[in-house]
Amino acid sequence: AYVKPFIDNVLTTQQKPYPRYGHASVYIERTEKYSSDQLIIRKYMLIYGGYSLYCQHSCEDMWMYEISYAPQRYYPDSSYTTGSASITRLWNRGNVWSRIYPSSMSTPGPRVHHSMVVDDSYKYLYLFGGMGVNSVTGKNELHNDLWRYEIATNTWEQLNPVGIYQVTRSIVYWDGTSENLIIPPEDRDESDTVSTTLQYKKADTEVGYFPVERSSASLVFSKKDDKDYLIMFGGYT
Repeated sequence: AYVKPFIDNVLTTQQKPYPRYGHASVYIERTEKYSSDQLIIRKYMLIYGGYSLYCQHSCEDMWMYEISYAPQRYYPDSSYTTGSASITRLWNRGNVWSRIYPSSMSTPGPRVHHSMVVDDSYKYLYLFGGMGVNSVTGKNELHNDLWRYEIATNTWEQLNPVGIYQVTRSIVYWDGTSENLIIPPEDRDESDTVSTTLQYKKADTEVGYFPVERSSASLVFSKKDDKDYLIMFGGYT
């Protein structure tokens, strides 16, 4: 059964996300050094965007919530002393919201009903599509852009994948003469020469084809033959 975390005002910051819906969230883990001989696995939930009455339209903020990894009494000492100063380490006890301010200038911007997934190494977060307000027209519009967030460097990068919808290959038969005359289709037969040195050879690839603008699509990360894939299904267009 779901148990709502107890919010201890002493252990949490005053900042937390506005009430919202239509945001996207992912779960990540990070292994960090706690002491010279001890490693701990810190667990987080990351959320991005969504719609809130407190945002002008859809939101473009990013938040991280640290999930408590043990009952509070089992946590390491939440404070330590260095010199004459006593330092409190809130993260030792988890259950803390922190807003993330990306280092990169470009971000996906305001989004709602977008799709978000993280890779199996918790290195990258991928965001696709969704709906946002056009800064020029002021109207809601669907997106089909793809963004990647690198967790270690706190940076967003817009990816520009090249999609292949279909490949059409065609070649022209060559009669073998010095003039390299093109033999009309109706005059070709099995005795005509076919080679890679033809006067005319064409391979048409329809590029730039990728999913149309949409929101609320299902997106998962998958690995096959040492290659990483994003698999998407459905959505609203």
